[in-house]
Amino acid sequence: MGSYSGLKKLVIRTGGFKDGLTSDNCAKKFYETLEMHAGSMEELQVLADYDGVWCFGHHNKDLFPTFHNLKTLDVKVQSSDLVPYSEVEQSSRQDIIVRSGPFRKLSLD
Repeated sequence: MGSYSGLKKLVIRTGGFKDGLTSDNCAKKFYETLEMHAGSMEELQVLADYDGVWCFGHHNKDLFPTFHNLKTLDVKVQSSDLVPYSEVEQSSRQDIIVRSGPFRKLSLD
């Protein structure tokens, strides 16, 4: 059985799951499979309705740097991984600091 590994653009809306556990299990499989497209992916949009594994967080932080051709990324941040702006300096979670207050627009170009 073959597999496709040249995906350039993907927009996915999460939802319709019977519960959070089912949703999170599906998200884990999604991100594992997404690794096959790291070399070709240019645009990725994950429209997550709720907090969880579909969002960016400690569980998938090592995946995104492997997308060398990525130009557009739209993924919510898991709220439990947000560090309030006032606590950034004191946080021991330096590997995934995300500021939750004043934001700047970032460009991947």
